[in-house]
Amino acid sequence: VTAGDTPDAMMQSAYLYIGQALIKEGQRDAALLAFDKALKMDFDADVQEAAYYNYATATVGGARVPFGSSVAVFEDFLRRFPSGRYAPAVQEYLVAGYLTDSNYDAALASINRMRSPGPKVLEAKQKVLYALGTRALAASRPEEALKLLLQADALARYDAATAARVDLSLGEAYYRTGDYKR
Repeated sequence: VTAGDTPDAMMQSAYLYIGQALIKEGQRDAALLAFDKALKMDFDADVQEAAYYNYATATVGGARVPFGSSVAVFEDFLRRFPSGRYAPAVQEYLVAGYLTDSNYDAALASINRMRSPGPKVLEAKQKVLYALGTRALAASRPEEALKLLLQADALARYDAATAARVDLSLGEAYYRTGDYKR
């Protein structure tokens, strides 16, 4: 691809493949630039989506993203391609990023915006709701904890260990609200 070339679908595909080749060579920062060029062209939507997915996953792999974070890139990807073929994988990356940062409020908000979260994302939601519920309990907000923990309980099928911890915390929340029967 030379400077005088007129942008077209072939050039967009070329940038995608150049980026993928650079990734294989370990040149993540250069690959980001190639993916960025391909995703900014709108000749072929499939190539654009693939370029954006490669761009986003390269940020997780250690490439530097100027003026942003990989979480922001994944959020933007899901806004642009909410039902795309890479959306389930991007959802998992996104939630993992929030969980790594212990940013449970943002994780829950992001999950709630997803059109059709997969099983791994729903398992993460169960864990996020449990974490937020136990935080509410620790902060002497048992009513809030109950709301969160009941939502986590509704997702019990995704992770049995978390479901058991949710049950214990629900007992504590009911006790603190004076609902001794439950």
